[in-house]
Amino acid sequence: MAASLLMPCIARPLAAQSCAGDCKAQGRVDIADLILAVNIVLGLAPLAQCAALGSAPVGISHLVTAVNNALCSCRLCPTPLPTSTVTATMETATPTATPTPEAIISTWVEDNLQIASSNCPRPLVDQLRQALAGQSFLYTLERRGNAVRLGNGMGDFVQGTIDAEGTLEIFSVDSTSQGDCVVTVSSYSIVNLAQSPTGQTTDLHFITRSCPNMFDCMVRITSRWTRTG
Repeated sequence: MAASLLMPCIARPLAAQSCAGDCKAQGRVDIADLILAVNIVLGLAPLAQCAALGSAPVGISHLVTAVNNALCSCRLCPTPLPTSTVTATMETATPTATPTPEAIISTWVEDNLQIASSNCPRPLVDQLRQALAGQSFLYTLERRGNAVRLGNGMGDFVQGTIDAEGTLEIFSVDSTSQGDCVVTVSSYSIVNLAQSPTGQTTDLHFITRSCPNMFDCMVRITSRWTRTG
């Protein structure tokens, strides 16, 4: 799942938008939009205040998409340029471009999302549980070496790493503020893609400072991944 306010896994938006999270239809997602999106996911503000998040129920995956759009100005985040190395010889040193590995592409379905444990306030946990109930998401995974790009088929991507044993890890931290109110959400997701079906675990850490609703808590979410192609 998705990174999240949550993990990393980006979920398919439930309704197509020109720029998910652009609450004021200004062609970008700013800090005020992100704070409003967090409040909507937590049930502290109505979805009508930011229809650009998508259709109800709005969940963590929608917030992840909004954060990506804020970071990359409502465009696809750029892929890092290939690096170069120098090949030494007895006579000269000739710069040699490192070829970009060919992408290994697979598709996966995520479902059976459950809250395994939490020490967060009950209203927050209930909102998350309602948002996750019955959800399933389709991802396209592009692997080049140990770098992974995970897409939801709607032009939204998150970056991660994968080791030789097939363990995919995604970590993200986002902090937004409005006035004195600061909301920080970090997420860490891990899933072993060497087998199918397989289980994913996402740990979320919510922190608020100087906000009307104050908390510092953790939520663990589990889900099932099944390879479809």
